Amino acid sequence: MIKTGEVAIQTEAAYLNRLGRTLLRYFPIGQVEELLEDYQEHFSLGRERGGMDGELIAALGTPEAVTKEILKEMPEGWLYLIRHTIRWGLLLLFAGFLLFLRYTGAGWAFFQNTAEETGSCVLLLLSTAAMFALLRGREMAAVEGRFLQTSLRPGIIAAYILPAGAAAATAAMVQHLLATADSIEIAAVGLLCSAVLDAGSLVTVLTVIWGLWRSYGTSIRYFPATVHAVGALLFIRQIERFIRSMDMVSEVYLEKFISRQLVWEPLAAYCLGIFLALLFWYGIRKMMRRGGRR
Repeated sequence: MIKTGEVAIQTEAAYLNRLGRTLLRYFPIGQVEELLEDYQEHFSLGRERGGMDGELIAALGTPEAVTKEILKEMPEGWLYLIRHTIRWGLLLLFAGFLLFLRYTGAGWAFFQNTAEETGSCVLLLLSTAAMFALLRGREMAAVEGRFLQTSLRPGIIAAYILPAGAAAATAAMVQHLLATADSIEIAAVGLLCSAVLDAGSLVTVLTVIWGLWRSYGTSIRYFPATVHAVGALLFIRQIERFIRSMDMVSEVYLEKFISRQLVWEPLAAYCLGIFLALLFWYGIRKMMRRGGRR
């Protein structure tokens, strides 16, 4: 048995899955599959000679160590890594930066006034697609479909529940604070709303970071939950934008704000996050089935 990070590798399938995921950082999927076939043959020959999976894994060393040895023989893998990272990393930075401007209210006037919602949808789609490509999501799904059979249900369920709960609680608490604004000082309402929004944003940001870390290190099946968390984060940031732009003194505006702008308009970003999460979930399952049939 070998421990790599937090995961104990005890079987051939777990070892080859981890090795495949590591190799995908440096080589195209076709080359990775050829290398994995060589190691599958190594396990088959070892079992024919009476060896156990644990002994064969210990003899090979960790997948990371094996990858380092392969890179010594095939240094072109480093060039592939650099090209892939630059190509998709620049697209991710560009789309993510514009999305940040859009949902923090710091964007340019032309961006805020021209095709606002359509632009947000396109940028969110570009950002998530670029991140998926940067993680080698399609290739990882093929490798996992072939070797990884473990259930990740508890962790993935938590990754969906946390941001959804944070978004719902944030909207409810802000709505309650605004509804009672006539009995609380306006300045105090603003401070409380800001604290609630910051807390909700923190929960969703941490969930996004955790989901990306799990997608990269454990399974690409965490990625749809990460996209869902991004939708929840944008939902909360949209509420904050409305809070900053509203006239807290105007009761008429406040009424309209509570009934329409507080929930229904920000909900578009969250619904888009859910839609994209379902799209990635379906695509990953399809890619895993295809990989499992190889």
